Amino acid sequence: MALDAFNEEVARFEEHFDAQLSTRKLESGGTAFIACPDDCNSKHFDALRVRYIDAGWADVQWSPGGYGSKSGINFSTKKLEQ
Repeated sequence: MALDAFNEEVARFEEHFDAQLSTRKLESGGTAFIACPDDCNSKHFDALRVRYIDAGWADVQWSPGGYGSKSGINFSTKKLEQ
């Protein structure tokens, strides 16, 4: 995949997550799980994580989907334990 196409996909996913996050009310230390669009993968997450950490989120973690569940991203206002 060309880098420009990949960056366009990352931007589209960022818009998706921003829209979902804008509807959430998080208290200090809170965490929000946002399900990923079907075509979002861990490579997209790597690029998104940098953007969200730079934007001030304390922690952003990939949550791989399992049987019957979707992959998603956990956004936290507090650093999560690894």
